[in-house]
Amino acid sequence: MVAFNMLWKLCALVALGLSATATSTEVAQEQPTQEGLDIGIPGKEYEQATELVKVPEQDNTDSEKEIATDEPPKYSVEWYLLPKPENRKQLCHDLPWYLFRLVPKNCKKPISTALMNQIRWYFSRRDLQWFLLPKQENRTALRKLLPIDVAAVIPEDCRKAIPSVYEKYIWTYFSLSAVEWLLESKPENRSLLIKSLPSDLAKGVPEDVNKPIDPAVEERIREYFAFTMPGLR
Repeated sequence: MVAFNMLWKLCALVALGLSATATSTEVAQEQPTQEGLDIGIPGKEYEQATELVKVPEQDNTDSEKEIATDEPPKYSVEWYLLPKPENRKQLCHDLPWYLFRLVPKNCKKPISTALMNQIRWYFSRRDLQWFLLPKQENRTALRKLLPIDVAAVIPEDCRKAIPSVYEKYIWTYFSLSAVEWLLESKPENRSLLIKSLPSDLAKGVPEDVNKPIDPAVEERIREYFAFTMPGLR
């Protein structure tokens, strides 16, 4: 299930440029303008001493609304990771079972760094269908992700279909990549591997990454994920 719904979603943070002008001498003396706050210049520098203009209250309201919405786009990776009830609930709903069961349901409890990295990894590759769409941008991105020998046989022209035998290979490749990541001898990978396995299988995996996983146990792990990930069958 790690590779079936993989999507290359790059998380774009929204940069909001907020500016507001105030030409009222009275208002400027009491507090700096929004533009002055943004660039660090006192509001009095923007006074117009020759006339008084009442600043509509709506300007401040609009600015407050913009500031309030200064967060990652909805359903982006960063949005899923925000410590809010709605985001945590949606995150658990959209993750595969072996990941969502490790996520604290209470949004006040932080997600561990290791788990967060795996979540990012999962979402960055979710919905592999995106890469298989017959569009030039998608085809180019797909060829860059594949091994050189495989990319060489994938038509560069998006108008040419990908042979079915290679399409099946692509699905399997991304599924295998997920398993290989879990088997890497790194603390965060080993920790998540142990948490992702059933107890009878996890007890055979050393917590110390300096100790290799027994080949027989590794084979059982691969068989386990092959059973839980249809893309590996």
